[in-house]
Amino acid sequence: LSSTGVTSSPAASPPSRVVSPRQATSVARVCAAAVAAVPAEGKNWAFISCGTWSILGTLLEAPVTDVKVLRRGFTNEPTVGGWYMCRNIQGLWMVQQLRAKWDHSSDPWDYPQITAAAVAAPSGPVFRVGDPSIMAPHDMEAALGKLIKSTGQKPPAGRGALVRSVLESLALEYSHSVAVMRELTGKTIDAVYIVGGGIKNHLLCQLTANACGLPVHAGVDQCTAVGNALIQALAIGAVKSVDQIRRVAGESFGLHTYQPTAQGEWDAKRKVYAELA
Repeated sequence: LSSTGVTSSPAASPPSRVVSPRQATSVARVCAAAVAAVPAEGKNWAFISCGTWSILGTLLEAPVTDVKVLRRGFTNEPTVGGWYMCRNIQGLWMVQQLRAKWDHSSDPWDYPQITAAAVAAPSGPVFRVGDPSIMAPHDMEAALGKLIKSTGQKPPAGRGALVRSVLESLALEYSHSVAVMRELTGKTIDAVYIVGGGIKNHLLCQLTANACGLPVHAGVDQCTAVGNALIQALAIGAVKSVDQIRRVAGESFGLHTYQPTAQGEWDAKRKVYAELA
């Protein structure tokens, strides 16, 4: 830690600074702790905390209280040093449910195999990931096929193609939400940072870069725990600022950057998804 500028503090020493009630509250809140440790620089970025579910947002100096925020499915939340606007989105829950159905001892389908099949599959149909029919279906595979068919598109052929459809649709929902967030806040967003377990799905990270048309920086899979610990370090003076928290998180765990590709193809996909959304 010394290489990142973090100083040690004797165990018996009293806190060198007082944490405000809002900061203390943020430590107890899962997303607020993760947001504090997003390893970003500057202010013009969006974050996605991706796992079973996703939380997508951006930092704010003050909450945006226009009723449009509520109507578009966003909210304002406090974190250390400010606020962030965010919304809940589906995550890798759909893939988890597909694996639960497919993975058997006689025919194992683990996550590496599922992802490899999706990488090899062609691009296919997309669907609105917030559709109520896929929130908690008895059979995720059947529910996804039915939903895709209802949009007038041909359901994907094969497991790999279905997973790719899921990941492309999720990436397009991220892109759509970033566009809405720009509209609501008036902010410029130049990059997306993904944290949480979803960073292990390299295909999703690349598809998100493609869908958003922005570089995606992925890292810190346990960002909530890291953020919570570093906020405690801030409270005792071992780190000096939120910017230093972000630097420590990034330097400790590293980032992988995905650059957007095939933007002509993804322009068409964004238009299709906007109509569905």
